[in-house]
Amino acid sequence: MGWKQAYARAGELAALDQPVVDGSWDYTGVRAILAIALTALGEGVEDSAPVQTEHLLWHLDRGPANVRRLAEVLLGEELAQAADLDPSTVDMDNPVVSTWVWLTRTWPADGPWGGMSRGIARGLTDPAIDILTSWAAKAALAGLNTERGGRTSGALADGDHDRAVQQWRGRTAAGGPGTGSAGTTAKPPP
Repeated sequence: MGWKQAYARAGELAALDQPVVDGSWDYTGVRAILAIALTALGEGVEDSAPVQTEHLLWHLDRGPANVRRLAEVLLGEELAQAADLDPSTVDMDNPVVSTWVWLTRTWPADGPWGGMSRGIARGLTDPAIDILTSWAAKAALAGLNTERGGRTSGALADGDHDRAVQQWRGRTAAGGPGTGSAGTTAKPPP
């Protein structure tokens, strides 16, 4: 899965859980994390082979450090582990790099946030990768629910989302479904 395809799929997934507002820090960050993860998971797989949403969720559910490990596939270890990168030192014409620079920068606690509105964790200065990875996992879970004929997380009653996540975690921890895009059981990266 190439960047354009991953970015489009990321937008679809993010829209299941976030209001679609291009000027929203929340939506932009969730979509960006999903796109980075989808692109990395799709490396070495035919462009036509989709990354399974369950596989994506498995990786996102392991937090920002795991997303950084995925980013190493695309960016190399040094860039993937960096924070507050100086845009003049990297290829900002590469959409993966420019997205990563945005995800890994710190933000002012009280704004402005790059001219965007922000609803999630307004007082925190942490990079979006650290704040929004769990929200990206929530969007992936909404996608998985939709694929299985269920409701998106936004339509779940209070507490149903947490129960759904716990059920999913219990199945994967017990060796249940966790199939990746190549048809292998989802396991942590080496």
